[in-house]
Parts: sequence; C-alpha cells; structure tokens
Amino acid sequence: MTSFTSGSRKKQVRFQPKDDLVLLREVLAKNPFQNKSAWNEIALSVADTRSNLQVDARRVREKTHLLIDQHKKSNADSLKSSGIDEEYGEKETLLDEILSLVEDEEKQKEKQKQKKEKEENRGKDIRKRAMENLTPKKGDDDSNDATPSKRNSSGNIVGYLKEKNDAEMIY
Repeated sequence: MTSFTSGSRKKQVRFQPKDDLVLLREVLAKNPFQNKSAWNEIALSVADTRSNLQVDARRVREKTHLLIDQHKKSNADSLKSSGIDEEYGEKETLLDEILSLVEDEEKQKEKQKQKKEKEENRGKDIRKRAMENLTPKKGDDDSNDATPSKRNSSGNIVGYLKEKNDAEMIY
C-alpha cells in the first residue's frame, strides 16, 4: 500500500500583491474565459515574474476567480455604504475590466444555448408535423380510400393482367 509523502503534494503558493497585478494583467490580455487553453500561458507568464513562484493553470484560474469573487463582494459592500469616497487603484480597474469580460462571455454562452434550444425545438416541430402528415387520422374518410384493401388490390392486379393479355392478343 502506498502512502502519500509530503513531497508528492505541491507546495502552497502565496501570491503577493505584485503577483496579483501581473496575474490580472495577463488575464486581461489573454482572455482565458473565451479560450480555456490560455490559462497555461498565463501560468507561465506569472511564474516568470518571480523565481520561487511555481504555479500551474489550475492555481492561476482559481486565484483569478477568488480575486473576482472578492471584488464582487467589495463592490456590494461599497454600494451599501454609499456616500463614501474610495480609492480606486489599478487592481480594482483590472478586476472591473475582467469582470466585464466574464459577463460578456456568459452572455455569449447564453445566446448560443438559446440558439441551440431554438434549433432543437424547430427540429422537433418539423418531425412532429411530418409524423402527423404520415399517420392516418381516426374518423378520416379519405384515409380509407388511400390504402386499398387486399381484395381491391388483388382485383386491380387481375384487371391489369386481363388488360395486358387483351393488348397482346390484338398484336
């Protein structure tokens, strides 16, 4: 049975305020909300800023979402305490811009979802109407005429053969 050693677990990373700014700038520049693979590039860029900072795409993504959540909460708190002038730094500006990117991407996904649902509903409607046209309806007198009985069809065959035989006799 294998036991987990402390070496197999990744070291906890402490982001400093300057690391947060680098992270937010990279997120804003690469827009990973639109292209999920950009998180790897952002992680590499952030790791290059400090020699002892080892981060992967997951940690960068989680830290970004944590910063966004904290910013949303602070915005809600500042709305409650209106009338207070607050300092607005680069970090808050970057977070506001990133928040708008997130909201734009969510709107885009919602539009795509609605378009897909509309297409599916239209397809279902077309299939339903096609099935209604194919299946005979009860109480329809025309439906009885459309499908001849076996007796009529065999009579039609006999009549056809008779006509064919008569036509051959003439020649």
